[in-house]
Amino acid sequence: MIDWLLVVAPVAFSALVFGLALGTNPVDISLQEVTTPSVLEDRGYAENTIFELLERKIGAIVDGAGSARVPERIEVGTPDTAINAYAEIVNVEAPVRATQRLLKLVDYVAEIHFVSGEDKAVTATVRIRDSSTLRLLKFDRIEGQVDAFEDLLDQIARSIVGFVDPYIMAAYLYNRSVQIQASYDDVVEYVKQTIVVSGNDFLPWFYNLLGQISARSGDPRLAIEYYKEAIGLESDFYLAYINWGRALAGLGREAEAIELYRAALGIEPDVAVAHVYLAEALLEREQFEEALAELATAEVLAPEFAAIYTTRAAIFERVGLPDLAQRARVRADTAVRRQPQQNRYDTL
Repeated sequence: MIDWLLVVAPVAFSALVFGLALGTNPVDISLQEVTTPSVLEDRGYAENTIFELLERKIGAIVDGAGSARVPERIEVGTPDTAINAYAEIVNVEAPVRATQRLLKLVDYVAEIHFVSGEDKAVTATVRIRDSSTLRLLKFDRIEGQVDAFEDLLDQIARSIVGFVDPYIMAAYLYNRSVQIQASYDDVVEYVKQTIVVSGNDFLPWFYNLLGQISARSGDPRLAIEYYKEAIGLESDFYLAYINWGRALAGLGREAEAIELYRAALGIEPDVAVAHVYLAEALLEREQFEEALAELATAEVLAPEFAAIYTTRAAIFERVGLPDLAQRARVRADTAVRRQPQQNRYDTL
């Protein structure tokens, strides 16, 4: 009996630990610990509340970036999950956490500590570690006020996103500047500071973004140089081909733009915006049937992309069908109501 326990009990324990660990969805970063002073808890900001708020704010940044780089969102794991809760009950939380890291189900672990000071001041320290070695990779100290605690959480969320995926943070800042029609100086400064310490896989994305900023700033030729730089680093970077074509179309070089749109679609055929831009270029060359065919393809891929219907309306106006044009414009308005975040169809 004792021999059986010596052999079977550790195996059962290991099976339980590995089973719980494998039942966890992979996450980029797991917030392992949050400590709060009583002044925050008294205002409703307990540990679990902060976990939830940070996860929500980080998700909002990723959604606001609207980038093709992250298909869904940066996942943020927290200890407050069913699996971790059960692991804590059966007293195997520590080995489950360690096994999750061992199996590379968690890339980074983080801890956040809040300390209150005088005059309602609050200081947050953010530590992010490598999940395998627990080596400290990022330390950030952020100052705030109790009365503006949500703003402090916004800064922490940006700090975390900027570490996990610096390009997503840059795309978010860019889209905010577009929405409020602000200068792009802060975005460019952020990119300059970040690009020198980011991995090589980020570089094509950053150059593509700098191209977008140059194009919006009225310098399409500089934008084209950035797009060429991006493609030089990654030959099948279809977004840079699309944006390069867009810049050429803005210079009245539709034939060259069409070639680049087709090159992009040859790499990635399911990009709705590429079909729309191609349709716009074909419209300028009065190739109406081909343009409508491209829009039909785009509609299948992204039925709530408003630019499909505004471009279709322009075609119908050009061929003398005002009733159909008006119907297409109404459909565009419906698309915007159904999907207010039209930037998700952009080429970021």
